[in-house]
Amino acid sequence: MEKRYLSLLTDGEIENLPVDKKTEIIYGKRGMSRFFDVAVVLGSSYKDCVSRAGKAFELYKEGRVKKIVVSGGVIASGGNGVTTECEAMRDILLSLGVLSGDILLENEAENTAENLFYSSALIQRELINLLPYKVAVVTSSPHVLRSVLLAKAIMPSYSEVYGVGSDAEGERKQDWFTCERGINFVTNEIKLVKTLIERKVADDIVV
Repeated sequence: MEKRYLSLLTDGEIENLPVDKKTEIIYGKRGMSRFFDVAVVLGSSYKDCVSRAGKAFELYKEGRVKKIVVSGGVIASGGNGVTTECEAMRDILLSLGVLSGDILLENEAENTAENLFYSSALIQRELINLLPYKVAVVTSSPHVLRSVLLAKAIMPSYSEVYGVGSDAEGERKQDWFTCERGINFVTNEIKLVKTLIERKVADDIVV
């Protein structure tokens, strides 16, 4: 049987992929590490910031990461209207008990690629003395694949990149297809991954 590749699908064909195929693409096999040198938490809406910061705190509390970069210079929509994404996540982490000295703010980024670019520069400037180092990119579960693909393209080749999903309800592997937000989120992420493939940022995916 001839293989079908994601890069060859139209947006309509992506939208009509069955649930199990979309799940395979977005939540497929993910590399994992027990311990990381640093976590990079990607900014978003305030609700997402709460979920993502909470996942980063879990890693910190379990002793799996010692330093956390919170990234995002955009105002966190749904918050108090004046706090940036990184400030919102810093405040959440502090309230949970993370030491202020273990949190670094990246306040320039306005999108995922910039999150990773500016965070990478911050890590290399402020944190890393030994090479290679392991990075946990913490974001919403449907966003992990694209974030990791971008991180591997943006961050130095000597860094090891892993994705960690915040697993908010309606975004998890077992329930994304039960709500409109999850369906739209996953479908849009597949389209954006296709764009990365077309731009030679990532290898093609057999669907």
